[in-house]
Amino acid sequence: MVTTKWSGLNQDATARHSPLLNSVIAGKEHTQSFPNSQYTAGGVSSCGLAALNCVRIAFRNSAGGSVALLQSLLGSPAAETTDEILTISNMWSGSAHLEVDDLLQLPLFARSFVHLDTQYAKVNINQLLALLRQLEGCAGLAAAIITRPPEIIACLKVPLHDMNPESSRAVTPSNVFVIFDSHPRPSHPDGVGWFFNTSLDATANHLHTLIGVDRRIFDDPDLQWQAQLLNQFSGHIVTPQEHQKPSGYEDADMQHLIWDSSSRILKLQVELAETKYHSEMLESINKKYEEEHDELRSSKRAAQKRIKELEDMNRNLSKRLESTNNHGSHRKVSGTSMKSYAAALNRQQPPPTSSHLNDYSAGQSHHPRAARPSGSLQNTANNIRDVKGKGKEHVPHSFSSTSVDPDYSPRELQEQHDHMTAIQQQRRYEDEARHLEQERLSLAASAQVTFTCGVCMELVLDEDLAFIDKCQHQFCRECLQGYVLSKIQDRRFPIVCPTCMSDKAHPNPGIVEPNLVEQLYIPPKDYEIFEEMMLSQHCIPVHCSRCSRTAFVDRNEYQVHDIVACPLPGCTHAWCKSCMQGIESGGPQHSCDGSNELASLMREKGWKACPGCKTNIQKSDGCNHMTCPSPGCNMHFCYRCGQGIIQSALRREVQTAISGHYRVCQLIEDVPDRGVPP
Repeated sequence: MVTTKWSGLNQDATARHSPLLNSVIAGKEHTQSFPNSQYTAGGVSSCGLAALNCVRIAFRNSAGGSVALLQSLLGSPAAETTDEILTISNMWSGSAHLEVDDLLQLPLFARSFVHLDTQYAKVNINQLLALLRQLEGCAGLAAAIITRPPEIIACLKVPLHDMNPESSRAVTPSNVFVIFDSHPRPSHPDGVGWFFNTSLDATANHLHTLIGVDRRIFDDPDLQWQAQLLNQFSGHIVTPQEHQKPSGYEDADMQHLIWDSSSRILKLQVELAETKYHSEMLESINKKYEEEHDELRSSKRAAQKRIKELEDMNRNLSKRLESTNNHGSHRKVSGTSMKSYAAALNRQQPPPTSSHLNDYSAGQSHHPRAARPSGSLQNTANNIRDVKGKGKEHVPHSFSSTSVDPDYSPRELQEQHDHMTAIQQQRRYEDEARHLEQERLSLAASAQVTFTCGVCMELVLDEDLAFIDKCQHQFCRECLQGYVLSKIQDRRFPIVCPTCMSDKAHPNPGIVEPNLVEQLYIPPKDYEIFEEMMLSQHCIPVHCSRCSRTAFVDRNEYQVHDIVACPLPGCTHAWCKSCMQGIESGGPQHSCDGSNELASLMREKGWKACPGCKTNIQKSDGCNHMTCPSPGCNMHFCYRCGQGIIQSALRREVQTAISGHYRVCQLIEDVPDRGVPP
């Protein structure tokens, strides 16, 4: 643990105490405020920065002792200290809440504090007293950064060991507790508030007043978790670093650099947190969409299964109707159209029931001769007899349009009723078939169009169709997207239709066009690769070694020219396509072996080449008679005209040839006499 030793003050130092400081040391509570706050200096969420900067400046000003520190925080000197504390609020104008753990990692505070401990508890007097007792137990100067979301305040413990009171009867307290609050409050509505007291209990009560929670919010059922959050606080206990420098010793440029780097780090941390939050939100939304997509697929399969069941039911009903029509379409009542008889019977009474037929069967079995038909058969027989006795004008309505033989036996009546029952059942089947056909047509009209995917071979809704124009093959978007991604990652272009790829005999396969790739929602990185592959059909990437940038140029133009110039603005670099050597503008024609450049340099410098072995030679001084230095060459030539004189090692021949050449050429260059003015 790093501690800071505090020296006591003698009688002379005590005599220099301000009256306000003497009042605080005597145990009187003191509160002061200044017309400035975090809201006027910076953002609404800079209270954490202000609290930590208050502790940092207090630790810095403690080099002169406890009294010097307290006097810088009391009275008129505190106004200047407050302004210095709040200047850090300009670093942060955002609304995001800043965590103390993150702020302690900033260089500005990491070099000033030693983080001893962090306490978490509920907001009440006992827990605040426990925090202050732990702070009181720290040796030397210490501070607690207290957070009750979303507010952060600072509490300093300034030790007063060995301080002599001005009155011999007074007892010097052990510590002075100082609370810094950058928020306007009812007790200090104009701005920043300072609180000084030597009492542990009074300090805890003041802290509870600042961060306490109205107990009535716990009765609101809609604010349960918010209320629980507001009822918690944390206390980060810190002490000064051992290497803390005294006030005024820090270099201004270094201090500005530390402030700037801390501000940048803080902004990057907040941006990272926001990025993580948005990433988690997007992942949650994506997961929700995937679940909805799975539910839609399940609903689609269930609807397809239901449609298939209805189609099977329709086919079965059609078969039953067909068999019924074949069975009863040609049966007639004796001498009478069965349809007319059925119409007459329907207008008067319902079809015969099984109870009627049972009654008739039972009566006939017990009384074979004397029994009469009961139920509907009896009514039919009575109607027939009434027709016979009364004449045509009294024919019942049910038989008024039907010619019936008046003498019917019970068996004939039973057969007629059986035929009528079959006809009515047929009509019911026909009505049911019409109803089912209407339902089928209604379902077919409301059902979405489906198609079979060429990859997964499943029935897919038409809204999920991915259609290749050239070959007319159909796929679901999910299958085609996976296929296209695999081809992009394999750097395959153009992307051929998967069905055409499997058919090797296909003469003209379809191609996945760029507009279809855009509709498949390819990830951005993969789509960039696809665009590069599209450009590679007509363009070629060119990388400039000077500006370190890459650009696409026309492929045909690139193949025609040997020299490539950077096409990007602001760069004039040019290079040879074969040897990649840079070419200066306005220079000689480039050659990869350097021969053109060397020839241009020789012409520029006036150098000559040996006529025998072509060795390049530069004359430093002397006459124009040159002897080739190459071993075995033995060429003598004139440096002035470049003509070979003789190639020999014999001295006599050489002298004769030289004399003959320089009769017409100049052996020694004319040098102007420097002593004679021009």
